[in-house]
Amino acid sequence: GKIFFSKIMNFKDIFYKTLNKDSNLTKATTAVATLSSAGGAEVQTISNKKTNNNTSNNTKAANTTNTSSNNSKSANNTQNTNQGRTINLRLNNGSVVSIALEDYVIGVVGSEMPALFNSEALKAQAVCARTFALKKSSTGATLTATTADQVYKTDDELKAMWGSSYNTYYNKVKNAVLATSGEVMTYGGSYIDAVYFSTSNGRTEDSVYVWNYSAPYLKSVDSKWDVGTKFFDATKTFSIEELSSKLGVNVTSVSDIVINSKTTGDRVNRVVIAGKEFTGVKIRTILRSADFTVTESGNNITFKTKGWGHGVGMSQYGANGMANAGYNYSQILKHYYSGITITKK
Repeated sequence: GKIFFSKIMNFKDIFYKTLNKDSNLTKATTAVATLSSAGGAEVQTISNKKTNNNTSNNTKAANTTNTSSNNSKSANNTQNTNQGRTINLRLNNGSVVSIALEDYVIGVVGSEMPALFNSEALKAQAVCARTFALKKSSTGATLTATTADQVYKTDDELKAMWGSSYNTYYNKVKNAVLATSGEVMTYGGSYIDAVYFSTSNGRTEDSVYVWNYSAPYLKSVDSKWDVGTKFFDATKTFSIEELSSKLGVNVTSVSDIVINSKTTGDRVNRVVIAGKEFTGVKIRTILRSADFTVTESGNNITFKTKGWGHGVGMSQYGANGMANAGYNYSQILKHYYSGITITKK
């Protein structure tokens, strides 16, 4: 008769560092994407290049710059929020526009975080988005409206997404942005890498275990507010053939999923599947999280995941949970980013 095989492997709190040649993590800049609860995606870019000041753990992002005055948001939005600062932004149609900073932040917050969230969580998201934008634009770079940086939706795109709730949601997001106008996070006087993600597994992760990049403000902290939220856990089942196709390897059983012996502290920093090394970035393209257990039953392999995203910095659902528990946006940010200062720039 047919032999039944079942095995469970637990990879709790695993976010893998790459060592293989085809991963972006071996390059100077690492782009990590996670699906956002708003239907878009949040992506933060981290460079491993050190600065020459006392905040050597802070990083820079660089790109090319261009300007244009076409296809910007509506004049009405701009006159409401224009604080005199602009950024260069490449829209999804390829055009590059000069847009008021606070209008840009509205478009990002509306895209990256559900407008139904508590206003204090929206304010925290606004400070994150503004910090990211000013850090990158301070190098003369042009931001993109896609997951290459932060998702940004134009006024028309927000109307399409929110429908009849547009006025309510837009005003709620705008008020959260204006309430924090000009505020950014710094560490040692420099902009931080304001990375964020959807949902933790109950605790955020230290950046060193995700990108092999250490920052004093990106340390692991408790995020109990995520437990039980919409995206806290999930189950995904693949046939062995389907999993093999997705990974580009020949998986025959769950025994082909092995942990490499190299470790950093108590974190495993790589996984090998059917003889090929994979990173947390790749794992998340099919699982949404690198914290998972895997079981095999017959011809199927089932993954049970906790959390959604890379796990570093601010958890969006955790931020909303903190806000609902009575914390304000400043307290939320200082919880998720250790030792930072919130200031106006």
